[in-house]
Amino acid sequence: MKLADLDGEPVIVRTRCDFYQDVTNVLVARGIKIRVVYQTDQDDRALALVAAGIGLALVPAHFELSAVSQVPVLDLGISRAIGLLWSREREHADLKEFIEFAGEYCWAR
Repeated sequence: MKLADLDGEPVIVRTRCDFYQDVTNVLVARGIKIRVVYQTDQDDRALALVAAGIGLALVPAHFELSAVSQVPVLDLGISRAIGLLWSREREHADLKEFIEFAGEYCWAR
């Protein structure tokens, strides 16, 4: 799916989304007008509204609900980098264990 496919579609807006302003800016820049049918700061509520057929929502790929199908937006152009801060007072072995875990987990879906 392309972002332009959202033009005129009913959308549930997640107001606590880290990328709320970035997504809004992309939509405005591309002249895409969505129809906001509900705003919520609760991700579970947004997913429940999507499952009920009220509208669609832009969510991270790791959000899952069996009653909802995810469709990737191929041209959104927004990504996230995650960093790690570690206290010098923690054991080095703890950090090594975490790095091993993080390296084995499939973060991209």
